[in-house]
Amino acid sequence: MIDYLAEFFYSAIFWGSIVTALLWWLRRKIENRFGRAAIWVLFGWFALHTVIAWYGFLIPPSGRLIDADSGEPIGKSRVVSAWISYPTSPWSAGCSGRQAHLTDDNGQFAFRFAPYPTLISGSLMRGLLMSPPGRVPEGKGDWSFKPLSGTTLIHRFKPGHRVTGNSVGTICETAVDSQENHALLPGEAHPFEVMYREACVERQPSTLTDAYLREMMRLRSILQDSVWNWPPPDSPPTNIQQQQRKYLGLEGRCVEGSGVCASAIEPGLRDEFCVYFTSLRSIGGVAP
Repeated sequence: MIDYLAEFFYSAIFWGSIVTALLWWLRRKIENRFGRAAIWVLFGWFALHTVIAWYGFLIPPSGRLIDADSGEPIGKSRVVSAWISYPTSPWSAGCSGRQAHLTDDNGQFAFRFAPYPTLISGSLMRGLLMSPPGRVPEGKGDWSFKPLSGTTLIHRFKPGHRVTGNSVGTICETAVDSQENHALLPGEAHPFEVMYREACVERQPSTLTDAYLREMMRLRSILQDSVWNWPPPDSPPTNIQQQQRKYLGLEGRCVEGSGVCASAIEPGLRDEFCVYFTSLRSIGGVAP
């Protein structure tokens, strides 16, 4: 409930309704012709974006994440939404705001409250980025006046298949504050811990790809900072660096078209990296 109220008071619905009502009241008070014309322009601009915000509340960017292999819903997984502003291109880095939510136990999510900066810079498109740990990230987007919803199948890394999903420019560089940052959301599992469990404890077959180990190494470099309370980044042992250069820097050919693909690795290589990851978790204060 607290998060719901926080998004409401940060939203274009709340502030847009207030500003639109205030401008309508000012229009009746101003007798100067030029002033009234200026008020009408401002009123039209904020009223339009307030209507779009209400439309997004009634028909929000939403969906459901399903594991493509098992058919099971993916719960407690981070989904990022972005409102891409105009007059910038949808393929640029400009956006009016971002939010991050976790899916519920049934894999469902919804973003009902567009952030208030969409009142000022508008919202040309909306985008979603779904990237559960150890899975192929998927993204989709559409124009702000069109519904953005539906089930998204999340695929595991497989040899010969793509390792990146569709992109709609949902990762925006913006000065607007957002939830989409390095901090864990309430109820979110540590992504490195999720991948560690799958690869080094459960030893799932889907973790036997170079793409999976590359992602774990990437998380290792990102998560070892003050935000996560891990030790300062350091260089991996020499043997890990050699294996990384030998096996994890290769890009295979996709069997389903162009793109960077995953390649199979031997269990022994995964085990070697798991020994290294176990040592990191012990240093970081996380019990192996």
